[in-house]
Amino acid sequence: MTRADDEARATVNLSTQSVSLDVERRHAAATDDAVATGALIDGTFRIERRLGAGGMGVVYLAHDLRLHRDVALKLQRTDGAAQDERALREAKVMARLSNAHVITVYEVGMHGRQLFIAMEYVDGGTLRGWLAERRRTWREILDVFVKAGRGLAAAHDAGLVHRDFKPDNVLIGGDGRVRVADFGLAGLAAVPLGRGGTAAYMSPEQRDGAELDGRADQYSFCVALREALRSARRVPRWLRACVARGLEEDLARRWESMPALLARLERGRRRRSAVAAAALLLLAVGAAGGAIAFAGRDDPRAVCRGADGKLAGIWDADRKRAIVAAFHAAGGARATAAWADTERTVDAYAGRWVAMHTAACEATRVRHEISEEDFDLRVQCLLVRLQDLRSLTHTFLRADDEVVAGAGAAAAGLPDLGTCLDARTLQARQSLPCNLGGPRNDHCVPRAETLHVTSIARDLTAFVAWPVDGAPGVLSYSAATGIATSMRIADDGTPVESARFAWRPGWTHLVSATGPAGPILVAYDAEGGTAAVAGADTVAGIGGLAEQRLPAGITHIIPLARAGASELLLYHGATGEVEWAHIEGRQIQIRPGPRWRAGWTQIMPFSADQTPRFLAYDTRSGALTYYRVEAGGDTTITHSGSWTEGWTAFLSIIVRGQPHFIGYKAGTGRFAVDQVNANGDDVILLESTRSPGRTHFVAFTLKDHPHCFSYRASTGEAFVDRVDP
Repeated sequence: MTRADDEARATVNLSTQSVSLDVERRHAAATDDAVATGALIDGTFRIERRLGAGGMGVVYLAHDLRLHRDVALKLQRTDGAAQDERALREAKVMARLSNAHVITVYEVGMHGRQLFIAMEYVDGGTLRGWLAERRRTWREILDVFVKAGRGLAAAHDAGLVHRDFKPDNVLIGGDGRVRVADFGLAGLAAVPLGRGGTAAYMSPEQRDGAELDGRADQYSFCVALREALRSARRVPRWLRACVARGLEEDLARRWESMPALLARLERGRRRRSAVAAAALLLLAVGAAGGAIAFAGRDDPRAVCRGADGKLAGIWDADRKRAIVAAFHAAGGARATAAWADTERTVDAYAGRWVAMHTAACEATRVRHEISEEDFDLRVQCLLVRLQDLRSLTHTFLRADDEVVAGAGAAAAGLPDLGTCLDARTLQARQSLPCNLGGPRNDHCVPRAETLHVTSIARDLTAFVAWPVDGAPGVLSYSAATGIATSMRIADDGTPVESARFAWRPGWTHLVSATGPAGPILVAYDAEGGTAAVAGADTVAGIGGLAEQRLPAGITHIIPLARAGASELLLYHGATGEVEWAHIEGRQIQIRPGPRWRAGWTQIMPFSADQTPRFLAYDTRSGALTYYRVEAGGDTTITHSGSWTEGWTAFLSIIVRGQPHFIGYKAGTGRFAVDQVNANGDDVILLESTRSPGRTHFVAFTLKDHPHCFSYRASTGEAFVDRVDP
């Protein structure tokens, strides 16, 4: 988190000076629970040194052994099972926050009787230290506080109240980015949590131990802003009035929310900037006798030049030459025409990207027409689109005949840059939660929450959704031992073992489908080319069922996304050969299918317009193709393109009746929920981080909510995540 400040005031600011009221007792407990340098937390985080200690726990600098990065790791003691559950729940809410002005939480869990929170480690200092460096202008102070306020607003949108906002809990990194930290006292809105906090910044209702909402943080925010402005000269009257309203004793007289306060601060700041600019213009014109005084000045737009430099290594002369060579090596005679079409399309796309990046900068930094927040959102969106372009050109570098043939269509299918213009929609997609009790909101996006982490056996090799007594369930299997375990998913999302079966070892795939008489389980051995089929009444003894021959070497067995269809797609990754399997009773009937590209590593079924479809993706290159299943068993490519490489799992889910999918990267733990339509257009609705290294995913529905079960083979942990519509 921070290196520049004194360690006793480290990031999450657990210094003893911040301890007040009823948290002093916890300070002694936190000190007693200190861990030694070199200790491992959760088998992942190695303690390097202690950063600070205070009323809510101890903060350490730790090293993430999996992702090779430094993190700030907070150990917080809890009192009893009820508080354990609440602390974990609230920490998970924090981990779901995705905002540039909130410290990123990577992982939460329990270490003995202590809650651990692994967070972003920021190289910088606190807001208090920044204010003490020199006298700041009111504009400088306001700029930093507005950014911190955006972090608070994001927390409020997620249902959190910080409860201890103050300059010590705001970090300013070496990159200048402002982040709100130390949610150690945070709680869900309208849930009493005692009076813990810092008395000097505490709202009247918090001092009284009442239920709190975001207006308590607004009060603390305004106390800190008033304190910071005392050292500034000529603070405008409108700004003092804004702060005074946020400090009203009566809740009803304060600003209705943080966004309302921030909007007024932004409006006042822009108005003052416009007045100041006009005054400077008049002075310059008067001094020179006319507007020609500016003739020799630097162009103010120069600050926004250079966006084309961001295309270096993505779409520049060197990259083009390399792609031309790859096209001619793979595409033969048609390579020239394919390249001409592709270059024309990508040139136009890259030109629009540069123009939009420059225009957004000028609208913010030169003409002051849009806020810094809107600018950040537009640039973040444009950078995602730049990564899409990078992935596509990376695919072109390793072109084969199929890539050359589809290059023009893939270039034309690059995501629309126009979506990066609407900052309001971008903001809604980024952080607006669904109002489940109110009217439908078109910008409502899914939220994902990890409900449970459970230790089960290590090195399991296959998982499949399998109901247990009418309830959702998951079936796990070990190819080494042949032991299968049936787990029922309880109403609260907990996986509970219900039965164990002794099957034969060696099955490489388990697949469930829906037949006329209920669920069907298919077990397949890719090496031996054998399979067995069981129903709900025979799954326990599948090892004793007669096996039948199937082609060996099948890499993917995927059920069609069609109600009541006991049909499977069989894909041979080495050759691209596709076959269809129809299950009749306990027999599998095979018929030939089309030939796809070889090498797909992920194939996900979904349905759009009542038609079965498949998304095929190559983890190594990022290439992807959408296939539509036609009536006769042929498939039609509806879209080809590319994403960033490295996605290791895709899982089809239904959210509000629409096809969505979960994407996951085992290397980084990146977790995304996308909405997809029949044309292959996808929109990322949610991006967050989960623990890395998960190897298997299974989707199921519980209480009308989509959930996913995932498993990490290296630790034997099972995770249950809920996606809220």
